[in-house]
Amino acid sequence: MPDHPHTDSANGGRSGKIAAHLIAPSPSSRTRVMEWQNVSLEFEGRQVLHSISAWVESGELTCLCGSNGAGKTQLIRLGLGFMRPTVGKVILLGGEPCKTRNRAGYVPQLKTFNRNFPATVEDVLVSGIRGAWPLFSRGGERDRAADVLQRVGGLTLLDKDISVLSGGELQRVFMARALLSDPEILILDEPLAAIDTKGRAQLMDLMDELRCARKMALLLITHSEPVVRRLADRIVFLEKGRLVGWGETAVMMGMDELREVAFFGHDHESVIHGEES
Repeated sequence: MPDHPHTDSANGGRSGKIAAHLIAPSPSSRTRVMEWQNVSLEFEGRQVLHSISAWVESGELTCLCGSNGAGKTQLIRLGLGFMRPTVGKVILLGGEPCKTRNRAGYVPQLKTFNRNFPATVEDVLVSGIRGAWPLFSRGGERDRAADVLQRVGGLTLLDKDISVLSGGELQRVFMARALLSDPEILILDEPLAAIDTKGRAQLMDLMDELRCARKMALLLITHSEPVVRRLADRIVFLEKGRLVGWGETAVMMGMDELREVAFFGHDHESVIHGEES
């Protein structure tokens, strides 16, 4: 098990210092698809991540939890090679993240594109197939787009303009787009936010299916305690850039101080009943 300093545990803001609870996975035959080895990150003159060592295995759904500003998104960006660690090493699918991230799927929390651009959901998905914006669909591209959209419960969206999509509908489209390449690991940043009850259940079932039937690794950033209890095999807790908890869900969710810091007042994925917002 990696050596993690306990003397510098983060301040949770509610109950003082948090003792680190680090229970590394037992050795297994499963492949480590993403790994951070003693990673620290300095960004814009400040230390945002401190000596983090953890990994995600194939066929495992890991939830990455922590209060706002804990460093969750930075850890993901390091894992995908969008940033480089100041200290330490990151391995994605056996290689350097910048070279292997085409085998990973990523759905960011914020979608950076112009929703007023005249395009349909089919166009968005076909652009993911080609790697370029299409003037029209070719051959089986529409069928492939429809198939992957159906997997996320959004087949009726195929011909809709992106300008009229709700937040929940847009999330489904980008999850479908991430699945187009049959990734070996799927990384999702608060994917269940602002989705109605039925759609939320469908997406959680889909994540279960990807993990169990397809042996895909999933890494999910979430502020929702119910989602963690329902889906996670293992939880990574961050607080102020430090790893303060890592282990199996049943064990980690028994740590009151970790749950309070990660979830108290931060459930941004509450269920919307009825129509999507």
